[in-house]
Amino acid sequence: MTLASAFLELDHAASRLEDAFHHLEWAVTTTDMRDAPAVIEQWQDLAADFSGLAREVATAARSGRLAVNGRLGMQGAHGALAACQGHYCRLWLAYSVESLPPGRRRALDPLSRRRDHWADWARGVNDAHDRCLEPLHEVGVALGKTWQELVERAWLGLILQTPGEQDAAPEETVGPGTPVFDAASETLIDTTEDVGA
Repeated sequence: MTLASAFLELDHAASRLEDAFHHLEWAVTTTDMRDAPAVIEQWQDLAADFSGLAREVATAARSGRLAVNGRLGMQGAHGALAACQGHYCRLWLAYSVESLPPGRRRALDPLSRRRDHWADWARGVNDAHDRCLEPLHEVGVALGKTWQELVERAWLGLILQTPGEQDAAPEETVGPGTPVFDAASETLIDTTEDVGA
């Protein structure tokens, strides 16, 4: 596996993750909300939060794939991968703490036993919720593979240097016109504006 293929696999896994959580949000919100039980609003808030985090995971994974295949190379790939990992950890923690505990699922049980549209709603939400676990696992695996490829490429670069270069590696500089990945805003910064300033 190459770094480019690892990022491609991560990008595909993150897209499936985004789709799964978007489907959960759709399952929660596509119903007549008149006289809705209180638990409905709780699941609406959860699903919206999960969907937003999954979208951030997918966006960062896509940025990493574009960076490693473009001019940004390792620097941009590393920044995007770190951002993707951060968003993924927040999503996994929120999903585990907020929706996996038995109490949260049991809150849907009374709705499942009703003889109206809320029973169908509860079953649909449970099904959509369960379908999020596999893509969460896939993204975790893909992140691990991508980190491994990134570290191996960086380590190979150190091995190929001469001993003197290893002892006194020059500081990395960014020349005019070289785009830089900003991990905080997850955007590419065009340094051409600094030329002549």
